[in-house]
Amino acid sequence: MRAARSGQVINLSSGGGFQSAPGHGVYCSTKFAVEALSEALHGELTPLGVKVTVVKR
Repeated sequence: MRAARSGQVINLSSGGGFQSAPGHGVYCSTKFAVEALSEALHGELTPLGVKVTVVKR
């Protein structure tokens, strides 16, 4: 993707990345990590022409 200066990264997330509930801490924390990783990648890859998308289910 870097060499082509184009491409798209698609990460899957859910509402659990924004709000947790008892018994779902591990699941929600991993979804929050997907959100944070995607945000950081967006800033790093945009200058290279690579898009980052988060699909929330």
